[in-house]
Amino acid sequence: MEKLLKKISIICLSMSFLLTGCSNEEKKEVPQVNQNTEEGAVTIIDAVTDEDEEALKNGEIDETIKGDVLVNKATFGSKNTKARNLTAKECETVEKELVRLINEERSTKVSSHKKLESSSLVRAKELKKKFSHTRPNKKSWSTTLTAAKVNMKGNSSGENLANLMISAKSSYSQTHLKNYASMIHKCLMGSTTHKKVIKNTKYKFVGISIYTTLSKGRVTFYIAQHFTKKC
Repeated sequence: MEKLLKKISIICLSMSFLLTGCSNEEKKEVPQVNQNTEEGAVTIIDAVTDEDEEALKNGEIDETIKGDVLVNKATFGSKNTKARNLTAKECETVEKELVRLINEERSTKVSSHKKLESSSLVRAKELKKKFSHTRPNKKSWSTTLTAAKVNMKGNSSGENLANLMISAKSSYSQTHLKNYASMIHKCLMGSTTHKKVIKNTKYKFVGISIYTTLSKGRVTFYIAQHFTKKC
């Protein structure tokens, strides 16, 4: 009888260990999180092309902000007193990576052009005032192409816009910068209108500019992409 009780006790202890083991494994499971929420939030509005000029002028273009619009701004911010904005060189790294990612999507590559870098920089800076394809002066985005002396006769053009918000850092590694470009690109490629502009084979040139601001421990990227058939 005593031997039987010992056996039962050993079996019960073994069962208890197994059950506890299962419970511990369940506790170790890490819930899936939104990578954008961890690293940054990207917002966009539908892309436009030269074919949309009349519709844009008549207010017929849907400019509802899309993307990570439900992510609270309070998610981002840094109390690090050494946290800073990005330098011009760091912005350029993100811009070049975006060009590389765009060309990976295309059957024919686009080439960066100074004129389009100039026009897109004007637009990137304007986005802080008004996140729209209509400029703060109420003119069309395409007027920046004319101002940059892009030949618009018989030309085709398109504009992609995006915002990215991140927590400011004291330093930005190459990995950080490439991750930011990847987040922006993935969001644009997830949109039908932006994807159509990015993959459009009639476009031969591109200019991408990023303008960043630092406020309350957050860095906001304002991104403008200009595509044209000729320059």
